[in-house]
Amino acid sequence: MRNLLGLGFSSRSNFDTSYPDLDPRAFLDRLQKQRYVASTMLSGRPREAAVPELQSWANQVVERIDPAVAVTVEFDGDSNTFLIRLAKGARVLIFRLSQGQVHTDGREAECERTLNRKIKDLWNLI
Repeated sequence: MRNLLGLGFSSRSNFDTSYPDLDPRAFLDRLQKQRYVASTMLSGRPREAAVPELQSWANQVVERIDPAVAVTVEFDGDSNTFLIRLAKGARVLIFRLSQGQVHTDGREAECERTLNRKIKDLWNLI
């Protein structure tokens, strides 16, 4: 049998201390940090179950920009999209977010930019 100790294996474990990237504790710490950073989806819940989370998120965004705007969120099962309704006085603007936008990691910023733009579009409606 060949001696494998010179190939990055030690007699105590499968991890060589000369390679810090192979340390299981460091690997798990890095994985947890990546999971925290990557979990920026609007909701992990499917379909109608995601509506309360989206409603809360939309209310927070709208409150920062224009507290006079009312926002409602509904799920449309026919198109599998989330309908977001913005209303200010007699002006109403309705737009959709796809399930892909809502349930994909890293797209919260994109959805927030869309909502901000739609609020500004609502201001400019005649």
